[in-house]
Amino acid sequence: MVQEQAKSLKLTIEKYIVCVGRKVVGEKQLHEGDKWIEEFACINIFEEIFNNYNIQVLSDYNTATAEYNFILLFAKEEENQKCMDLALQACGKIQEEVERYLNARMNFGISDISEDEYQANAQYRKAQKACRQCIYLGMNIILKYEDLQYEEQKEFVITQGERMHFMMTLFQESFEKAEEELRQLFAQAPENGAAVKFAAMDLLFGCMKFPYTCAVDSEIHNKNWNFSVLQDGVKRISQCETTEEVLNCMFNLFGTLIKQNTEGSDERNRKLVQSILSYIEKNYATDISMDDLTEKFHVSRTYISRLLKKYAGKSFLEYLTDVRFKHVEKLIADDRYKQYEIAEMVGYKDFGYYIKVFKKRYGITPNEFRKHI
Repeated sequence: MVQEQAKSLKLTIEKYIVCVGRKVVGEKQLHEGDKWIEEFACINIFEEIFNNYNIQVLSDYNTATAEYNFILLFAKEEENQKCMDLALQACGKIQEEVERYLNARMNFGISDISEDEYQANAQYRKAQKACRQCIYLGMNIILKYEDLQYEEQKEFVITQGERMHFMMTLFQESFEKAEEELRQLFAQAPENGAAVKFAAMDLLFGCMKFPYTCAVDSEIHNKNWNFSVLQDGVKRISQCETTEEVLNCMFNLFGTLIKQNTEGSDERNRKLVQSILSYIEKNYATDISMDDLTEKFHVSRTYISRLLKKYAGKSFLEYLTDVRFKHVEKLIADDRYKQYEIAEMVGYKDFGYYIKVFKKRYGITPNEFRKHI
């Protein structure tokens, strides 16, 4: 992309610096149309200033990030220090003009000097990182990437799937199993890093929200849910220094969550089962499955099966079959429908399977059943 733009402008990339700038505006905001005109005018002015310092430039404005992107071109024989000095002087001049005519401030991030045109994207990321670091330093800042003082953090992310699996384990399985799973999640975490703390806080927030999300769909209301656990948890996690300390802190926090969640659990489970049974009764004529219930009520197949056995005395399939054949008996007694029509009306798409289930349930065929009514 850079090479094509340079070729179209008949410019040669021998040595370059990438520069990213961002205006820091006051309270006055322009309409979108006026803003586009302003940015277009600014690019032309900025290019003219760079040219005044004998710098050829490729420029662009990123509307998504509100950043100006410049590739400053120099001759290969130009000394590196002189190239950097010219870039700094030009950026300083732009800052003066922006403040004088636009009543705004402008920060700049400047990359290393490079002669490899294929490293333009890497140099752009360096300049962008330096520019965004200016936010913490003030306004009218020019910051070179080489002057950044930071430790590169190893990224650590818990995926959505891993987070959901852990939450279901935490609230529906044993706490010991959840503890083991949590250790596995953090097994590859760096020993010391802010990323671990943010991942832990994110997981804690998800676990706090999980029972409430389930409660909404199941018409169960946790009126006395103690949100101080979240506030206290964030504070305690932020004070940890190592990954092991973060883990121990989370074990304590999740233990508190489990204790809080189990209070009144019998009543909630009964209401959840009632909601599941009502859902089955409303949707028996569709191709309903355990997966539908899992998605609807945010609980695992194993947990649903356990609840149905405990509170309804039947498995999912047994209860679904009972509901379907309650309607089958009414439809046969109505004597208006053929058997294949009845099968389809109650959710059996396979007529042969419907006959098989019918005979197993009543010991006779549907037509024989009709004769006995």
